[in-house]
Parts: sequence; C-alpha cells; structure tokens
Amino acid sequence: MNIKIIVLSNGDKVIGELGTYDRDGNYVDVDKKNCITIKNAFVLKEIISQEGFSIIPLLLVPSDDKEIKINFDHVVVKPCSPKKEVYDMYKKMTSNILLPKSNGEIKLV
Repeated sequence: MNIKIIVLSNGDKVIGELGTYDRDGNYVDVDKKNCITIKNAFVLKEIISQEGFSIIPLLLVPSDDKEIKINFDHVVVKPCSPKKEVYDMYKKMTSNILLPKSNGEIKLV
C-alpha cells in the first residue's frame, strides 16, 4: 500500500493510496495522461483550537468510484509520506476491521 500526501494548487492536502498497477503488474504513479490515481482519497483540513492543532479528514469526492484521477499539473507538492499519527488515522478510517465498543476502561488480563 502506497499511502502518500499531495498538496493541490488550491492548497488542499490530500491523503490516499497513490498509484495503480498496469496490465503487466508494474506499479505506475503517474499515467500516460499525466494523472495520478488515488484510492480512498481524503482532504486533510487543519483546525487550530484552544486544545491545539487538529486534523479533520473529509472525503475528497463523495463518489462510489473506487479510484479518482487528479491531473498532475494541479499538484504543487509531490507525493510525500505522512507522519505516523496521520498514517495511523488513515489506516483506521479505511480499515474493514470492526472494533467492538468499549466503555473506555482498559483491563489487564
């Protein structure tokens, strides 16, 4: 999984699984039409409050499409790796694993 962050020309920071595989099984990050393929894309909105700095993930495009394409000409910061906290947040949001609800207590067995 190639989870990266890009910054678009409008200032939006987008996180998602970048790239795809061609028919021969080769990884491709930018296709022949100069587009980046992104799966599970979210915009990261930064919020500063009294509690400090926070990031809120919002869907980039409310669509049923599994992948979207962004023209590489609209990317001002090339794909880079997210910080561990952001990576972990993304993995939790896109995981198919359902966690049981708890009452907030941690019990040692």
